[in-house]
Amino acid sequence: MERKRKEWLEKSLEILEKKMIRRGADLVALELEMEKRKTLFNSLKKSHQVPPISKKSIVGQYHVVGSHADNNFKGYEGLLSLSYEKHQIRATWQIENEELHCGYGMIFSNVLCLNFSYEVKEAVYHGIVAYEFLSEDSISGIWTEQIIDSLGMEFGRKLSRFDQHSDSFQNTTVNETLK
Repeated sequence: MERKRKEWLEKSLEILEKKMIRRGADLVALELEMEKRKTLFNSLKKSHQVPPISKKSIVGQYHVVGSHADNNFKGYEGLLSLSYEKHQIRATWQIENEELHCGYGMIFSNVLCLNFSYEVKEAVYHGIVAYEFLSEDSISGIWTEQIIDSLGMEFGRKLSRFDQHSDSFQNTTVNETLK
């Protein structure tokens, strides 16, 4: 588990650093996110086991960073919102404050599997993602879409109540956006 958590931190920081190079305006928010991920990683070093993940424990918002399956250099960030409704895990992603993806899925052991879809220029695209919970607050995932032959990566950090109301992230949740 230690190796997977270390990879989570290294890949997350790599993607965030690339974003800092391309986008100077959000340096403070990106640096803050990097520090929060380092702090989370250091707190996880003490724990070698992952507590069992439940449908209720995963509910919340996650700051995600990832790389596109067809272009690993082009990193992205966004907000993943997970809820448990009508015996299903519902997910919404808002990527780069532009694209809105929606999906649903299930948990098996400490892995969350979700299908998702989104619309671009009146065309609907579908994909699947599998997130492994490295702790209650960190996820590492791989994803693919019907139109891409390779895998993308995504790394998430669960937001605290403070994070959800800070200026570093948008103040409206993805679920509010859908209303």
